[in-house]
Amino acid sequence: MNSRRLLGTALVAIVAVVACVASTAAAHRHPSPVPVLVWSDCGDGLRCATASVPLDHDHPDGRHIALAVAKLPAGDSQRRIGTLFVNNGGPGNSVLEFMRGDVRSVVPAEVQARFDIVGFDPRGVGASTPVRCFTDTEAQRAALGSLPAFPVSAEEIAAATAAARELGRACRARNGALLDHVGTADVARDLDLLRGAVGDGGLSYAGYSYGGLIGLAYAQLHPDRVRSMVLDATPDPTAWFGTNATRREPFSVRVDSHLAAADALAYFADSCQAAGPQQCALASDDTRGTLDALLARLKQGPIAVDLPAGPAGPGGPTEITYAFVVDGLRGGLQFPPIWADLAGLLHLVDLAATSPSAPRHEPDDAASGADDYDNRREAQLAVACSETRNPHDPRRWPSIVAHADAEAAYFGADFAWLSLPCASWPARAADPVQWDTYPSPAGPILFLNSQHDAASTLERASGLASRVPGGRLLTLDGAGHPASFLGSDCVARAVTTSLIDRQLPPPGARCPEPTAPFG
Repeated sequence: MNSRRLLGTALVAIVAVVACVASTAAAHRHPSPVPVLVWSDCGDGLRCATASVPLDHDHPDGRHIALAVAKLPAGDSQRRIGTLFVNNGGPGNSVLEFMRGDVRSVVPAEVQARFDIVGFDPRGVGASTPVRCFTDTEAQRAALGSLPAFPVSAEEIAAATAAARELGRACRARNGALLDHVGTADVARDLDLLRGAVGDGGLSYAGYSYGGLIGLAYAQLHPDRVRSMVLDATPDPTAWFGTNATRREPFSVRVDSHLAAADALAYFADSCQAAGPQQCALASDDTRGTLDALLARLKQGPIAVDLPAGPAGPGGPTEITYAFVVDGLRGGLQFPPIWADLAGLLHLVDLAATSPSAPRHEPDDAASGADDYDNRREAQLAVACSETRNPHDPRRWPSIVAHADAEAAYFGADFAWLSLPCASWPARAADPVQWDTYPSPAGPILFLNSQHDAASTLERASGLASRVPGGRLLTLDGAGHPASFLGSDCVARAVTTSLIDRQLPPPGARCPEPTAPFG
């Protein structure tokens, strides 16, 4: 036998041994124990429990962490179908806060009658075992509180880069192994344990924004256990994770949210102009031009604005910056019911640009106790940076930002800078989901997306729904992120039919805009 054939035979033997070892290890892997949920009243009509789950599902006998779980019992116990698990996105958002707040207005009434609604703070988030990168709120604010929404000047870029690097070091030092086990796949595995804990044979699930990605991950891991899913404004997993990514961009640009926000801003301006100044204070003969001129003026330097008092603060002369306004638009464009108020504030800034008033420094009135620690940003980065592909050199970000801003003015920069800490993030997700193919789930998956969603493009949503077996897209005319949050009776009927009867709307179905943005 010649040397080449000898080498080939040896390689085949090695591969066979490795495959055998891997197969044997998988066969002898102990399943994670199903947690026992002991429910107790916790206010707001909810019952709460704590679930103990393995930090690493590959090692169920090792360290365990806690998940905070809340349940809104089914309104009609005689006709109860089972449990509907919900997640309101993020990553980093507290689902328990959603359960105490918006869940009753988001989940259709008939679904609330027929299902227990259950949500849990994902690992690393909120009341579950959290990612905490600082000792207390005071230390957190000292490290991050002086940073703008995103950097603009060279000095701000240098400060943001240094802070991002230090944040990663602090997160690793304080969280250890937890930082490697907070990814979407880990949460999907927790979700399956909780499905077992409530006694459901199949999963009924509603995920909004990033919460939809958790649902897709579950369908990848356990397609045979999908009863029915509603996934609203879901990021494209191929873009999020960077699977087969050809463009060396960070995840926050790859998902095209900057393009979605730019499209929503154009729709905002056009709707404002059509409504006129009686309904939209910013309306003019060229409302897009008015917005562009205002943002160009802000980019030159901050403007002092005499703000009215309201829920956000006492009002008075306040210094408004370019990054503050752009970042505020990024969030405000997601919810059309506040667009008239948003236009009014922009009009005040526009007026102040020609009538300067004395600026003031915002009072530092945030509490600094441990009970007030907000870890949303840290949890968001812990999830996203550990499981997505990103450039590793922070010096690349200014050129990335410039390219993204050329694609989508204003929002390219805002979204691109979000992922700067990923350049030096010190953790990688230990056991991610593979996205080479999409298996066929046992139940239907209803995808929802607004036509002018400010974070999820309709093009991405349509492509994703077409790739997932059993998937069907329902489009809501108008704007809003996610579509389920906008009070559409048409969307509510489709969601109810999908979750209760497991029936999807016809291909190409659309729902009308529930209300005009400016009345």
